[in-house]
Amino acid sequence: MAETPGPSREPRPDEPPPGTPPPETPATVSTESTEPAESTGSTGPAESSASTSGHSRLAAVGGAGRIARLAVALAIAAAVAFAGGRLLFAPAASPSTAPTTTPLASVAPSAASPLASSSAASSPTPAPIETPVPTLSPTPGPSESLLPQTAPTARITFNELVLDPSFKAGAQPRTFTFVSDGPGLVSAEVVASAPADSTKICLSGDGGVPVCASGATPAASFYSQSNQSKWTVTLVSDNEASPTIDVAFSWPSNKPSIGTAHTPFQGGPNRDSLRSLTATVKARSNGALNVQASWAPAVVTATLNVSAVEASGLVAVDHASFNAAQSIAAHDTALKAGTTYRMALMDQSPSPAGPQPDLTATIAFP
Repeated sequence: MAETPGPSREPRPDEPPPGTPPPETPATVSTESTEPAESTGSTGPAESSASTSGHSRLAAVGGAGRIARLAVALAIAAAVAFAGGRLLFAPAASPSTAPTTTPLASVAPSAASPLASSSAASSPTPAPIETPVPTLSPTPGPSESLLPQTAPTARITFNELVLDPSFKAGAQPRTFTFVSDGPGLVSAEVVASAPADSTKICLSGDGGVPVCASGATPAASFYSQSNQSKWTVTLVSDNEASPTIDVAFSWPSNKPSIGTAHTPFQGGPNRDSLRSLTATVKARSNGALNVQASWAPAVVTATLNVSAVEASGLVAVDHASFNAAQSIAAHDTALKAGTTYRMALMDQSPSPAGPQPDLTATIAFP
């Protein structure tokens, strides 16, 4: 059956002739309109041409309104897209204008200086004025507002100190204690090691959290702000080795005195470093070197030798023997200002088959 064609639609006055391309959207569109775009559903030309018979005139009238609203919506969308593109691709700020800061922890201490600090594990933020302040350089920064040192600096070096391996059962850290007078830098540093193996050194003040460092010649220091503080230094091998080290201490003190604990005192035929406590000190003034020691309950024969360190070698100044003894109550040796001295307390008895003597000592110097 032949299909009957529907009624033809008359072209609208504002409609372009068939085959004419749609007009382009103007390049410049005002963005000041605040009329919101209406949701028109599917209002494209394809749907308008598919309208059913009887609604041609309504479609013609409504189509003009829809086209106007669609033009406004497209204009607003184009303006938003243009503005959004400007925001999305805005240039980043130049890195040269960004502020830069250098934290205190980034200042590398000099490895050659006995006052260099290690404080990979310390905090660069100064502590309150009543507590020791960690420092990473011999010269405190002006922002730290540290009090000036008032007492002279005391210095002593313990020589040929054998350390226990940290993984050995019953290993004892070598322990040193002393008291500082007034504000000033407190430092402990391994200055020599044979072999050049890893040593762990820790320094703490008044029972606080210690600052520790490891390496062949590690160092640790605090800047004390207190009138008096008690300091503790511990040393142990950082692995299964047992290095022999020299460790140097410096701190502000009017009457220097330093205590030691868990020092080897094994007797013969062990090498001297396992049999003795040896220290080097330079007298700041005329006065006495005072030595007190105990190795109880062991009973041994011990000797104490004090020598002046001259360019030609060691020159004997004092010698004392303690036969079948468990301790030295006190022994004084006169020292002269400006002279460097070496003292050695040695176990002269045969090494016992059982537990080795555990030496504790206190050394005071002018």
